[in-house]
Formats: sequence, C-alpha cells, structure tokens
Amino acid sequence: MNENKQIKPVLVTGSHRSGSTWVGQVLSQVPHLGYMHEPLNPIYPTPRKSPIDIWYLYISAHNHAQYHAFFEKTLQWNYQALGRLGGVNNLFKAKMWLKYLRIFNQNKGTTPLMKDPIALFSAPWLAQNFNMQVVVLIRHPAAFVYSLVRKDWKFPFGHLWQQKELIHDYLGDYAPQIEAFSKEEKPIVEQACLVWRLFYHTVRQYMLKFPDWQYIKHEDLSLEPTEKFKNLFEQLNLEYSPQVAEFVKNSSDSDNPGGTTGSEEQMQRNSKANISYWKNKLSTEEIERIKELTSDIWPHFYTPDDW
Repeated sequence: MNENKQIKPVLVTGSHRSGSTWVGQVLSQVPHLGYMHEPLNPIYPTPRKSPIDIWYLYISAHNHAQYHAFFEKTLQWNYQALGRLGGVNNLFKAKMWLKYLRIFNQNKGTTPLMKDPIALFSAPWLAQNFNMQVVVLIRHPAAFVYSLVRKDWKFPFGHLWQQKELIHDYLGDYAPQIEAFSKEEKPIVEQACLVWRLFYHTVRQYMLKFPDWQYIKHEDLSLEPTEKFKNLFEQLNLEYSPQVAEFVKNSSDSDNPGGTTGSEEQMQRNSKANISYWKNKLSTEEIERIKELTSDIWPHFYTPDDW
C-alpha cells in the first residue's frame, strides 16, 4: 500500500516571521511529506502565463483559470521547467530555477507540505481546489514588528492596493490606509503594525469561515513544543514518531541559543526564551506604540498580560 496516498497535502501559512519555517520543517519529518518552499514567492521564476510577480497574491474565482493548471502541476511536483524559463530574467532567478528543478525532481511521489506565508490570502482557494489541510500561524504583534524593524523589511503596500478583489473581499475596512501607505512610505514601525493588522484581520475572518483549519499561536508552540506539536499532528492525522519527537526537542531545547543568533533558517533555538525576546529589545514607549496601533485586532488573539 502506498502510505502517502492517505496523507492530504498541507499548507503552512500565516504572517511571515511567524514560525512557518520551523513548523514546516517539523511536519516534513513525516515520511512521504515533501517540503515545498514558498511557491507564491515572487522572487522565484514562474511561467509568464501564470505570473507570480507581486507579494501576497490573492488567487480566487476572478483569476482561477489563470492559476489552476499551474498549481495542479506544481502540487504534483511537476516543475514545468520550460514554462518557468520564461520567468527567468536575471542570474538569481536562473540559479533558483536550477535549484528548485532539482528539489522538485527529488520530491516526486511525495505529498506536498507547502510552507508559504505569502500564500495567506490564497489559502481558501488552495484548500478548496487541492484538498489541502491548512495550518495558520499567529504571532504577537510586538514580536512581529520587532522582527521586521530588526531586518529593515519594508512592505510593498502597492501590491495589495492593485488587487481590487482582495480589497473588496477581505481588506475593505483598511482600504484608505492601504492606499495612503502605497503612495507615501511611512516609518517602518507603522508599516509593520498595519501589515500585522491586515494579516490577522483576515485570519479572524478565516476562523469564522473555516473552523476546521488549525490556528496556532507561535508563543504556544514555543512554550510547550512537544505537547502542541503532538496535538497538531493528531489534528492533521500524521504520526508523531520518535524521529519527529527528536527533531522537535533538538529544535526547541533550552540549551539552544535564544534570540536571533546563527543563520536565518537556524532550526535550533531556545523556543521559550524567544517568546519574550522582543521585550528586551523594544523600549516601553515602542511597545506601547505598537500596542496602540494594533489595538483593533490584538485583543482577538492576546490578552493584556501578553504585553
């Protein structure tokens, strides 16, 4: 019997900087699950007829025909190498084309485990059309903001503003702010706070529409990784094997370094220490500012004690 036929594809999404890489790597320890890295990331080459050239692309009924065949093949580990060559317009993309061609070939026959926070707005479409189980990660606004400030990651609000269907379907309440931020670059703290609100305003709607999805706070996973991962595996009908347990322990042990030391994709961190890392890096005034700027959304996920 081919065991991977019993496993449904999994999408791990949420905001960027929310622990999706960690969760994706843990889940990928399951035999027959192949780790697929961010197919909606616009820095990688895609066919010209199915372009992914904006951040946080919203795929739904309005552009279903343009993307369905592409993702149907992608989720079967068909790289569509010739088609993707049309999206190679620089040396970096050429290197990524070759890298992912190899990865796709190596994973043929496995069930895809798609790690992609950039797929957040397309998650309902992916779940409906490809029978995907969805895991949505949630992270404290101050932790998220600090992470973006530390890396100086600005957000291209124009990429959201040009997606009128996305504004209509999910982000209408924030249309004036998205338009304003798309026309004039704001301080990065203000950018990060608005991004967090947009993401988790949408997640709030998902929680009402899709109660069968898995919604997990990064802090809960970090505080009790063994218990929370066991529960997640149970909900996804995956085996929490000794191999998985060992990976979870090694990736979250208290002997591991805390904070952001090591490589960006460092999978060995002191998970408990990371929960409140931002409290030691942000001033009281900065924390209060973040708390105020996200006050319409954070009470749905966190309590005043979490600040």
